[in-house]
Amino acid sequence: MKPSSFVRAFGAGLAATAIMSGMNELAPTLGLPKLDFPRLLGGAVTPKPQQAKRLGWVLQFLHGGLLACGYALIWNSKRAKPSAASGGVLGLAHGAVAALSMPLMLRVHPRPPEMELDAPAIAGIVGGHTLYGAVVGAVYGRAEDAAE
Repeated sequence: MKPSSFVRAFGAGLAATAIMSGMNELAPTLGLPKLDFPRLLGGAVTPKPQQAKRLGWVLQFLHGGLLACGYALIWNSKRAKPSAASGGVLGLAHGAVAALSMPLMLRVHPRPPEMELDAPAIAGIVGGHTLYGAVVGAVYGRAEDAAE
């Protein structure tokens, strides 16, 4: 991947992570559970709650940027064109893997947050990742088109 494409993909991932995180913060107002991924990520690194939260947010955005680069590798291989639709499909697959792996992750986590993995939580995980993918596809696709 060209460095310029990497930067565009990483930026698209940051934008998508911001939107996904914002929706997650609003989830309780929609009747969905709030899934505290920053605490989940940061709590794996440090037992101090305030540090875990801050570090978790950094890790959340770092992961979001890097995962978008993985999506871009697929698009750059010409298997699909970057768009909201193709990104949504990638996000749906990503969300399904995340939802299926969550019980194991919580079992091996050194300080697992209290998180109920019921149907609304699974829907939030899959839906959030689908939204993330759609935003990555839309933003990255436009950025690549503008760069040509």
